[in-house]
Amino acid sequence: MEKIKLLLVEDRDVIRDCLKLLLKRSDEIEIVAAAADGLEALFYAQNVKYDVILMDYCMPEMNGFDALKHILEINPDARVIMFSFINNAYEIRELMEEGSYGYINKDSEINVYREAIKAVYNGELFLGTITQSV
Repeated sequence: MEKIKLLLVEDRDVIRDCLKLLLKRSDEIEIVAAAADGLEALFYAQNVKYDVILMDYCMPEMNGFDALKHILEINPDARVIMFSFINNAYEIRELMEEGSYGYINKDSEINVYREAIKAVYNGELFLGTITQSV
């Protein structure tokens, strides 16, 4: 079976490195590039063959929301999963309406990330557990 080619976008080195390490343990996922911000993500989105993009929402230079819009202009078929510590249903809905295939809360277990990547690769939408305080 061919591996899912993943473009990882996360500005914090420690989180990016941990995700790379944990996702590399999967026989189904291959990280083809890792970007530190939205601008780098745009570069890789144009120059690397990928199946799914896993992208942080809050980043310097260009945030994930703006990067998502630009990536979809370049490749309208791009399958992007956003992840963040935000837990605001309105913002998450906005990401989905803009074209994101999924959302994961950043503190989710690694198996949730793997499940989301596989689901989105297969054309499904994925929403991790979202809690909203009232």
